[in-house]
Amino acid sequence: MTTYTGKNKTLLHFETQGDGYETNLTDTQKEKLLDIVNKYKFIDGNYSGTMIQGVGHAYTDSGILSDGWAVEDVEIFGEYLRDKVKSTVGKKNKYGIVDETSVFYETDVIDSIGDRLIEMHTDGKRKARWDTLYIEEVNAMIGRDDLDSALGYAWFLEAHMEFLQGRETMEGKVWQ
Repeated sequence: MTTYTGKNKTLLHFETQGDGYETNLTDTQKEKLLDIVNKYKFIDGNYSGTMIQGVGHAYTDSGILSDGWAVEDVEIFGEYLRDKVKSTVGKKNKYGIVDETSVFYETDVIDSIGDRLIEMHTDGKRKARWDTLYIEEVNAMIGRDDLDSALGYAWFLEAHMEFLQGRETMEGKVWQ
């Protein structure tokens, strides 16, 4: 793990708390990542308190990419897509249980058309889901090899920022 030695007060405070995410990111990478976090911070998350924290959870813990979706995006999907795959509604699965398939979470529909649906709904003002935009920006800055590490670091960094601003979330309680 590399410790931040730069001059940014937020990063210095974050890393001196001792509960930070271990990473080998350089000072320059951490500063650039902070800029990206500041751009996307506090977007309400559909799974975690925020989209950034959901993305961090998805990439470093659960592996469930929908954990990183923003509430706003899920609400947009709900305007255009039904909740369940029609052919499964009220029908029993192979185990004899009525287990309706979620269009959002159990199919590839969102991965296939989600970004285009967002672009259409916003009249081109936003080209993709919030998590897609965020991940692409971090990836462009860091490269694929360290993406998981950077997203995990950002997860804890944003939670720290929430704590400093007095925002109450599950992740922010770690800093108390």
